[in-house]
Amino acid sequence: MSIKKQAYSKPYNIVYENNYPNLMIGPGIFNDKKEAFSNTPEKWIKSEISEVEKNRQKQVFAVKNYSKIDAVKNKNEIIEIQNLIKSDKETEVEINYNIKKININEKITGINNKALELEKIKIVDNIKVSRTVDKITGDTQIKAKDAIVEYYNKTNDVYKIEQLLSIGLLGLKKNRIFVPTRWSITSIDDILGKEFFKDVENNQTIDRFKMHKYSFYNNTFYVIFMPYSWSFEMFEYVNGNLIAQDYEINSPKKEYANQITGAYYAAREVVLEYLKKINKKASVIVLRDIDEKYNSKGVWVIREAIKESLEKEEIVFEDLNQVIEYIKENLNLKWILQKSEILKGLKFQKRIFDF
Repeated sequence: MSIKKQAYSKPYNIVYENNYPNLMIGPGIFNDKKEAFSNTPEKWIKSEISEVEKNRQKQVFAVKNYSKIDAVKNKNEIIEIQNLIKSDKETEVEINYNIKKININEKITGINNKALELEKIKIVDNIKVSRTVDKITGDTQIKAKDAIVEYYNKTNDVYKIEQLLSIGLLGLKKNRIFVPTRWSITSIDDILGKEFFKDVENNQTIDRFKMHKYSFYNNTFYVIFMPYSWSFEMFEYVNGNLIAQDYEINSPKKEYANQITGAYYAAREVVLEYLKKINKKASVIVLRDIDEKYNSKGVWVIREAIKESLEKEEIVFEDLNQVIEYIKENLNLKWILQKSEILKGLKFQKRIFDF
């Protein structure tokens, strides 16, 4: 059964890899313009969880099947969806959809996994596209990586650039394809993290041992900075039991962080951007304490919570030993020195220098 309705779309779509290279693609839609406006991670991090869930549950995705190479094809629905993503604001649309429900993996969308089968979509609003978006999407001679860096340097908007990449609007014309949303998010975080590393690697180290902490959405994050050359390590644990760990020493990780996956790159990107901002470098350990009741809400939780933690008051330690003791005793992670590649390396160096 086909239904026609008016709705509002935030400049946000889903590219779902249900059967890659075949994809389900379409916009997130709302019945109310105000609901679409408030649907953003920067607002969620300042809200109560109940409000976040209430807002996200009002969004429904309207999706249609496409191949990854359809991004450059002159199909009406594709053009309309791409124009929605380029828009600066919430946009009124007219959609035809089938009432048949489609399930989308919750790990992709965050809270809401409801979707409808899109038949037609038409923009019935005047869209406004910024000069920056118009430039990088219209330039088919610039590589996607360069377009990503250029856009972020001008806007600091990671969410928009994720969308532009996923919907096939960046890069050389011959290389433009639809990119699954999850892959797009991790690619952007990895590219930006490596770019920030170039600005950080030759800086002076921070002048103290310190930790920032923040709790959100049944997660507690501890971000520990130590005055040594760049290294980064992230742990995820439930009830004190380690479930995932990835790390890099001296330079950005070359192989994929296959234990922590996308969360690793989101956390690293935020930390490196912070170090760039304060013109320092450091060894950094991120501890993510996950409540057993938590179900994945998307990488935005990690990104926004760690950003928020860096705005909070810091806990200062006298030396490396005090850091280790705090983790072991206050956080009850007795395994930290045995498992942490960074801490094992620093303790070994300390023994050599002492000798």
